[in-house]
Amino acid sequence: MRVYLSGPITGTTDYLERFDKAESELNAAGYKTINPARCNMFLPENTTHKEFMHICKAQIDLCDVMYMMNGWEKSNGCRQEFEYASRHGISITFEGGTCSGKQTRKSL
Repeated sequence: MRVYLSGPITGTTDYLERFDKAESELNAAGYKTINPARCNMFLPENTTHKEFMHICKAQIDLCDVMYMMNGWEKSNGCRQEFEYASRHGISITFEGGTCSGKQTRKSL
């Protein structure tokens, strides 16, 4: 099962560590992950946010599940990814199994 990692990047300094940790944990559990923090780091420096999101949506299309990392609600990009996955029938799970303080779906 392929899992797309969605978490805040813009305006954070520890995003690589957070994404790598989530990727390692999910890979150890037997999942195949797409880590946009790593995949997209080789794009040109002048890549716009809109262009990044276009690439992220193509990566989401490759996945069975989207894994929403803590703090996703405060990220414009994560909210766009959430809406895209919802519209395209991709399952969504949340770090810790919660979203906005209420139980949603089991965490992976």
